Amino acid sequence: MGLSQVYNILASKDFIFSEDFRYFVDTTIDKLDVSDEDAGDMLGYDYTTIQRWRSGVSCPHPYVRHGIIKHIAATASLTPK
Repeated sequence: MGLSQVYNILASKDFIFSEDFRYFVDTTIDKLDVSDEDAGDMLGYDYTTIQRWRSGVSCPHPYVRHGIIKHIAATASLTPK
């Protein structure tokens, strides 16, 4: 399944579970072949936050996950900006 398909599935959900959020962030960064530091710079987050999201140590509040996923998808050119 491509990243665009994963994004479309997550975007259509009312609630994004932390596991789904982690998977999307981790997979997108891997597919883009960028470091956590570069991903943090692109997304406007500290690289340690990106590392925590990828490892499942922490996850943003459920109310902001949609916005972050949309921002990641736009940055990764998965959706129109």
